[in-house]
Amino acid sequence: MANQHKIKQDICEIGRRLYNKGFAAANDGNITVRISDNEVLCTPTMHCKGFLKPEDICLIDMTGKQLAGIKKRSSEALLHLEIYRQRPDVKSVVHCHPPHATAFAVATFATAASAQVPCTGVNACKGQSACKSANNACKGQNACKGKGFVNAGSTIECTVLKSK
Repeated sequence: MANQHKIKQDICEIGRRLYNKGFAAANDGNITVRISDNEVLCTPTMHCKGFLKPEDICLIDMTGKQLAGIKKRSSEALLHLEIYRQRPDVKSVVHCHPPHATAFAVATFATAASAQVPCTGVNACKGQSACKSANNACKGQNACKGKGFVNAGSTIECTVLKSK
C-alpha cells in the first residue's frame, strides 16, 4: 500500500505550485492520486489549492463515496474517477486553469491547434453521465479543455508538468 501521508504532502506541494503560478486561483482546480485499485486521494471542495494541508485531503472509493477526511471531496472528482476507470495506466489527474490555455478553451476558436486538444462543455463535470461524456471526448488524450485543463499521467509530478 502507498504511503498516504507522503502522497498527501505531494498533493499539497503540487497545489502550492499551481496556485503560485496562477493556474488555480481561489478554489479552482482539483488534484487526485490513485493509491489502490479502489481508493483515490483527492483535494476537498471549496478550498484554495495554495494552502492545503495533508489533513485536508480526502480519501474516496471508485464510486465517489468519501471514506475519510474532514472536508467534503470535490464534486469534480467524478470526472477523475471516470478517467481512472477508462485509463488503467493513469495514477494521477490534475485539473487546473492555466490562463492562456483557459482563454483559448473559453474562446473555442476553430484552429489547427484546437483539433489537437479535445473540447468538452463548460459543465462537463455535473453528474456521472456528463463525466462519461466528457471523458469520451478526451479520446484517451492526456489533456482536455473546456472548463480549464484536465491532465492525466502515471505520477503526480508528470501530470502537473503537462499543465505548464
